[in-house]
Amino acid sequence: MSDKTEHTPGPWKVQWGRQGSYPLCVHTGAQNIVTAMARKSSPEAMANALLIAAAPDLLHELREILEWATKEKAPLRDQEIASIKLVIARATGARNA
Repeated sequence: MSDKTEHTPGPWKVQWGRQGSYPLCVHTGAQNIVTAMARKSSPEAMANALLIAAAPDLLHELREILEWATKEKAPLRDQEIASIKLVIARATGARNA
């Protein structure tokens, strides 16, 4: 399934500033995605950065699961398929996934 999206393609990486301090950057290597002021000693800041960096992969995999579930009549409940569609819509700004 092709990713119909306008976001910067992954993979995205997490990088801290000098000496493990701020700024915290999520980037592709060539392009900065987000920069935040945070301390590396903050477990919450690191967890947030890792989640942001995983976003392109998570979106891609959800789309793959949705395509598989639709084509193969997978044993997913309607509620699970609706939840996947909702998350894709939230990630892409779409009303319907």
